[in-house]
Amino acid sequence: MERSEIGKICLRCMKVSDAEGICPYCGREKAGQQTWSKALAPGTILNTKILIGNILGKGGYGITYIGYDMLLEYPVAVKEFFPDEMVDRSPDGKTVLVLDEVNNEEYDKETKAYLREARILAEFSKFPGIVAIKDLFYENNTGYLIMEYLKSGNLRKYIDDQGGWLSVEESLNLMEPVISILGKLHKSGLLHRDISPDNIMMDEDGSIKLIDFGGSRKMGVANQQVFLGKWGFAPLEQMLSKLSEQGPWTDIYGICATLYCMMTGDVPQSSYERNEKDELVDLANYTIQIDKKLAKAIMKGLSMRPRDRQQSIEELYKDLYGISPDEKSVPIVSSDEGAHILKDRNDRVWFGEYPMNEMTGAQLTSDIVYAEYDEDNIATVNGERYMRLPIMKTVDTDSRDLFILRRNVVKEEGEVSGYRYFKFNMLSWRIVQNRAGRVTLQSEYIIEYRAFDKRKYLDMTDREVSKIRSGIYWEESEIRAWLNSRFIKKAFKEEERGFLNVTKISTPISAFSDRTTYDKVYLPSIEEIRQGFDIDFTLSRGINKSRAVVEASPCSQYVAALADRVLSHSSFGLRSRGHIDGKDSYKCAENYEGHALVDDHLTLWKLNEEMGIRPVICVNASDIEEMN
Repeated sequence: MERSEIGKICLRCMKVSDAEGICPYCGREKAGQQTWSKALAPGTILNTKILIGNILGKGGYGITYIGYDMLLEYPVAVKEFFPDEMVDRSPDGKTVLVLDEVNNEEYDKETKAYLREARILAEFSKFPGIVAIKDLFYENNTGYLIMEYLKSGNLRKYIDDQGGWLSVEESLNLMEPVISILGKLHKSGLLHRDISPDNIMMDEDGSIKLIDFGGSRKMGVANQQVFLGKWGFAPLEQMLSKLSEQGPWTDIYGICATLYCMMTGDVPQSSYERNEKDELVDLANYTIQIDKKLAKAIMKGLSMRPRDRQQSIEELYKDLYGISPDEKSVPIVSSDEGAHILKDRNDRVWFGEYPMNEMTGAQLTSDIVYAEYDEDNIATVNGERYMRLPIMKTVDTDSRDLFILRRNVVKEEGEVSGYRYFKFNMLSWRIVQNRAGRVTLQSEYIIEYRAFDKRKYLDMTDREVSKIRSGIYWEESEIRAWLNSRFIKKAFKEEERGFLNVTKISTPISAFSDRTTYDKVYLPSIEEIRQGFDIDFTLSRGINKSRAVVEASPCSQYVAALADRVLSHSSFGLRSRGHIDGKDSYKCAENYEGHALVDDHLTLWKLNEEMGIRPVICVNASDIEEMN
């Protein structure tokens, strides 16, 4: 848009029209109105492209205006850093002047902190639950933050429009992305300190986003300006300006106060008043349908003493939603809605996703390298999931540099020298049993490389590990726990997990005795590999048995990277344990020796060795769809 066309823009609503005087959209004067003498006048242009309109709001740390990006031609929100206790506006109507009684160095420090923390926010603006940051620049002796403009009003207005309060379910659903993103902000060292219905905006799609980070500050930084927060939503340590006592629990108070207001329609009694006489009504005493545990969790977050509240967003999230934030399914963009189990013409079943193929050369774009990876080193880029494996630089006893791939980075192991990147691909499964409407599936590929039990055994020599004579059972093993928790969360979306059947697993510990477990994911035993699944092995033990041929099972590039070699076909671990007597016969025993297949021959899987993993699952035949 050319400057000559500015007159077409209404400086109140930023709608464009040829009308003069009165805006046909908002019905008010298009010229706008300067409602505070210290604010920028409507019509001011910043950074050669941002047109300033009326004030949307102001606080102790800044002024927010409605604006218009004349280059991209859309409305924006403009946050100007303006701590009114430190500054004033110069006669030119633009430049910010530092008051005589204020140290210039202190103001410069605050401005730089504002811009630095705005950059941190910009890193998180791509996530749901936080307003998108469009631009950031320095002008007029202060900083400006350009944000998306949300015109649907704030959460306070939405609550009023819905009759004064919201259901418990809607309140939790609306606040989930805000609570989740705050956990990420806290890990970056940033506190918001101004969470309330007034600072949570409604988007046109009905979702909510957190705005107004004017009161935010770095944890552990004590030389910043006092920010008291909003009455009824700020905890006592903030109302009394005790910066040293503020932490994640400060924002937790604001979250729980906001939830309290959403569910009841009442602003909680202020912490200052509660310090004199605590008359805050317990959520459980309201005539609303709320679980007692949930009410208790919210009231815990409203505790007066910081140490009595949840100490982290992760703890609060688990109290409210029953799971940790990292247990949520990773969003995946798909052209088809819902979860599916598909079978192709070759009777191959496709279900779930797992890191398989390594991204190299032109495939490895900067979007993948610089994506936001979570604690499990997983990121989503353009609807596709990727996993990165750290390469640790270590030094051996001869002081020679070694580069070792690590699943889990431990600081003591050395510094990270780089990463290898792997894309999540659909998992292919082979049908190994189809009986009475239940279909047993085994992964076609070797998709993992892990130890049977605790990783401490990997550091033992064969002599040391051979002294372990008993107590290593499938039911108590680390591999079973991992398969039925971390693997499921990693491989299957939340809606897919409901397809997994619980299977009764019998693991032999002697010729006539089994141990029974109930698992959604498990490793096969030697008997299941040889004779089939879902049968009573006690009826056939001790007699000659036909031996099934195991189909070739190639390993993925991800597994080859973990093992630092390509595993032989049909080389994977089993859950049964005991000695191998010779000629592929074995004796069950719970000790340091386990069973594995290598090139279709039975071999040992000792506790100090890792082995390829081909998991087994069971689904209902009616849930499998034929591919066209």
